[in-house]
Amino acid sequence: MDSVGGGVIVGHNNKFRMDDPRIEWRTFVVTLAATLMCVAAFWIAIPPIFLTNDDVSIRLGIEGLTVPGGTPTGFVLMAHSLLAWALVGARRMLPVHIWDLVLGALLIWSAAVVLTLAWTWGGAVRIARVAALLAALVVLVPLVGGVQFTISSTLAGGAAMALAATEILAVRPRPAFLIMAASLLLMGLLVRPMGATAGAILTGLLLAPLALRDTSARRSRVVRLGGLIAGVAGTAALLVYLDGALYTTDAPWAAYQQNMWVMARLFEWGGDLPAGAIDRMRERAGWSPNDWEALKTFWGVDPDVHSLARIEDAYASWADVVAWQMRAQWLIRRATAHLTGATFLRLLAESAVPIAAGVALAITQARRAGLVATSALLALFVVSCLAIESGFKELPFRLFAPLQACFVLAIIIVIGTWRRQTRTAAYVPAAILLLSLVAYEARLVARQATADNEQSAAVERQIADLLQLQPSLLVLHADSFPFEHWWRPFRTPPVKLHSIQLGTTNHNPYLQAFLSISYSQGLLRAICTDPSILVVAERDRLDSVATFVREHYGMNVTWTEAYAGSFRAWRCTPQR
Repeated sequence: MDSVGGGVIVGHNNKFRMDDPRIEWRTFVVTLAATLMCVAAFWIAIPPIFLTNDDVSIRLGIEGLTVPGGTPTGFVLMAHSLLAWALVGARRMLPVHIWDLVLGALLIWSAAVVLTLAWTWGGAVRIARVAALLAALVVLVPLVGGVQFTISSTLAGGAAMALAATEILAVRPRPAFLIMAASLLLMGLLVRPMGATAGAILTGLLLAPLALRDTSARRSRVVRLGGLIAGVAGTAALLVYLDGALYTTDAPWAAYQQNMWVMARLFEWGGDLPAGAIDRMRERAGWSPNDWEALKTFWGVDPDVHSLARIEDAYASWADVVAWQMRAQWLIRRATAHLTGATFLRLLAESAVPIAAGVALAITQARRAGLVATSALLALFVVSCLAIESGFKELPFRLFAPLQACFVLAIIIVIGTWRRQTRTAAYVPAAILLLSLVAYEARLVARQATADNEQSAAVERQIADLLQLQPSLLVLHADSFPFEHWWRPFRTPPVKLHSIQLGTTNHNPYLQAFLSISYSQGLLRAICTDPSILVVAERDRLDSVATFVREHYGMNVTWTEAYAGSFRAWRCTPQR
């Protein structure tokens, strides 16, 4: 067996051919250590924030901080309960912010795999490998500006698929690297099943040229890659089923999980219901128009008016009101609403830097077949993003950015398959351009991270001022409170807030138990009779509460601003 140009000459059917380049342990370990040191240094210099409050909710659940005096739970809805319960148990032995550590470790592990693959498939010439490494950094640098579980899981899925595909399509797959790929994928699926699945399947599709290029073994290679993609989908489905099965072991939490799906169907997928249909559902549940609006705007926390039983009654009539033809029309309308030229151009514009990185590599390194394959990958990537966008109002950064990383990694590997021989000097312009793009992205990330850090410091000062009012309870409504700036990764807030959050978690069993013990007359009534309770919310979201207490308790109330900063706190008082 001889090494040639980054690949290996192996015997195959009594012939000799070049096997694809594959990563080595030494290269991966060095890359992992370097990635860890760089990311850790950046996060120490500029402490990160969570990019969405979903991660905050998961962390608070695992740490038992969902309500004052709460209990840790692994039923956190958005991450797999198997992982979350394992973290609850681990935290009993190691009292750290373990959810944050998992996300950071998964991001670093995945990035190290991507960088190692980029270096390995970059070619035999060192400057070409440096260019490939820089191309990977162009899309990885933006991912370290904050911590977010969809980012970590999606990148993990893509990196795992790329590693597994390059091994499984080789003449002699190596079990150790396949095990690492499976472990990385499993961790990504446990953190965020849909994110890891999206990253893995997109990467698998983008690596199709790798399976198609060998005409003598094309069928076998296509079957292996297809089996890999099917295996990911099957594993994801199995884990989702297992997650649901775990919830059924605890009736209140099973009802809570079911309620989350019901709420999504009523207000996300049922947002275009005609007024007559909404009236029928309200009548079935015994709600006024304001009761419906309160439920829709996350004030539906009353144990009687907005009980799980009433919500189920409303949902039961939803199935009668909404015929399957109407549901199909909604799905088609939602799927096609964003399939416009404007959306296409926006996706291209937001992918300009990753596309530039991929094109720079392709022009300087790929043969004609590689250029054709790169064009096909670009088309497939854009079409896939358009398809995913149909499930969102706009493809969010937390999913789009790691998918862009998967796209660039696929280009690097495909170019490595159809690399042309060229002079070393020809790689220099591309390397310079890619270095400039890395510097550009690093500058943007550092600037945004610095601004976020300053905002977090301001929020800490504002909360200290707010606590001077000595509230007995802070009610944090929906996204009105800067959760990401108060509960930050790897850090403990300077003081513990006596607070609850109202939002999609209104029927969380721990929240309902806390309210039944502390505010048995109903939270919304307590808010408007106890001046020590402050509500953090936008002003235009409070009218629904005033109407609710007037309809159900015969009280007329007014709202007075108690604090104004980057968020606003309000006090509700009855009118005399």
